[in-house]
Amino acid sequence: MKAWLESHSVDEIRVANNARSGLRRMEVKIRGLKRRLEDERVKKRALSPFVQFYVERHAAGGYDGMPPIESTRSAGQEWKALRAEEREVRLVAPLASSVE
Repeated sequence: MKAWLESHSVDEIRVANNARSGLRRMEVKIRGLKRRLEDERVKKRALSPFVQFYVERHAAGGYDGMPPIESTRSAGQEWKALRAEEREVRLVAPLASSVE
């Protein structure tokens, strides 16, 4: 599968994924077309500043033992409490731990 994917361009894979998505919307059940083609050459989108903040706080052990809903709510309150300057720094700062 990987060799086959690499034999096509990134744009061809994108068009194929869009076609598969369209088929799913039309509820056409075609065997083998149920999942997206994952192309390793496509760059992953960067995490949003809030997600970076949440991942760093979670990795630091700030939300140990909390249910996910409460930890997200707490992180949101902390994020809103930050000054605009502190949020802007987060836009430029690289993610401390790689999340993939």
